[in-house]
Amino acid sequence: MNNSDRVQWHYTPFESVGPLQFGMSHKEAGTAMELQGFTGAVSSMHQRHGVLELQAVFREMTAPVTSVMPSSSRSPLCSRGSWYEQSVEGARSRMADEIKYEYKTVQTVRGTDGLVISKMQKDGWVLVEQAQGRLRATLSFRRPKKPQPWLLIGTAASVLVILAIVIGAASALSDGGEKKDESTAAASEKPSAKPTPTTAESAATEVITPQNNPEFAALLKADSCDDVNLDFATKHAGQTVAFNGSIVSMAPHGDYDTRYDFLLGPGDKGLNTTVGPAFKYEDVNVIDLKLTGKKIPATVGAGDKFRFVAEVGKFNADQCVFFLDPVSTELR
Repeated sequence: MNNSDRVQWHYTPFESVGPLQFGMSHKEAGTAMELQGFTGAVSSMHQRHGVLELQAVFREMTAPVTSVMPSSSRSPLCSRGSWYEQSVEGARSRMADEIKYEYKTVQTVRGTDGLVISKMQKDGWVLVEQAQGRLRATLSFRRPKKPQPWLLIGTAASVLVILAIVIGAASALSDGGEKKDESTAAASEKPSAKPTPTTAESAATEVITPQNNPEFAALLKADSCDDVNLDFATKHAGQTVAFNGSIVSMAPHGDYDTRYDFLLGPGDKGLNTTVGPAFKYEDVNVIDLKLTGKKIPATVGAGDKFRFVAEVGKFNADQCVFFLDPVSTELR
């Protein structure tokens, strides 16, 4: 058969073979092939490194049904009317020496799986396995490693070496003059007065509320995975915040019966909270909440509304969880 009668498929390493993109689900692959005038079905499936892989066989919709040719006798450019076999396993074996993957496992609090998956997919990660536990889900991702730009790295290293030599020479030439200036300055220096506290130091003792801090007010209305969570946690680590909120969920910590993980949200919606950070008290008992006020409840649970006063902890960007340490808790 002449090459002009064969289907011509373009191959892009790490990306695609014809209409098929690496990383497609079998449904997406079937849709892509149907748009090209082919129909197909799953012929086999197996597990590899914890990932379910499907092998699909395609043929032109107008072609007669014939037996599948052995893979050894098939040409890279298949003729129209013959069967087409596109296998994820086959693609991987042909490119085993080219594609290198990096893997990442993330644990999420129940209810935040979708947000974490969306965030990871934006960074190029592909979900390969999801294990749902009682309180947490374990998500496994992978993505192709990017080849190292060795030429650029070598050039940058050379520039840095030359720059270091120039700076060292200039420093040696100016060293003598600086020593004379330093000795003169030392003789004229007098003990300085005790520095006054800076604005930042004074603010460290102030309790941050939505009323006195616009950043905190904006944080309480932001998405739990938004970058403002990390910015606020970094800038105000160790400081005290106060806000009106409710308990979104309360679950035992590990195998303990009297220690819990509390998920808190701003506002009064409890289990139905959808706006604001996913604040978390981790591995605490009821005493650690430091219940205060005129009415101290005998028990606490999901949906209860409190005035939370807490110390700012870290923000886990992978889980979209903002950790706090309880200072006091007052029933509202």
